[in-house]
Amino acid sequence: MPVLDAGIVFALSTDDGGLLVFPGVNEAVAYCEAVDVDGGGWYFFTVTGSPLAPKFDTMDRGSGFAIASGRYTLLPGSGRWLQERLRDVEYVRGGGLADVESVKKFLPERPEAN
Repeated sequence: MPVLDAGIVFALSTDDGGLLVFPGVNEAVAYCEAVDVDGGGWYFFTVTGSPLAPKFDTMDRGSGFAIASGRYTLLPGSGRWLQERLRDVEYVRGGGLADVESVKKFLPERPEAN
């Protein structure tokens, strides 16, 4: 079960550039399958755009063509913020945000790194 309650969670698909907006961590984790997350298929961000990292509780490794999903949680992470990845976004879905421009307006400016 997710241990972080950060409000809105953004999930960026590395497959098609879709930015999905979820009302919370539970919804994001339920939608984004662990096998895809483990394979680098998703980047996650908080409501402020800071990165979240998946932490896997269990991950069933398949053999051959059979792959079973595991379970993961989202914890504060490191790396590029959503504000730095907006050029990778092809479309936006959810949260009342229609496009990249509306996401830019919604997100605060990224704090400068120390």
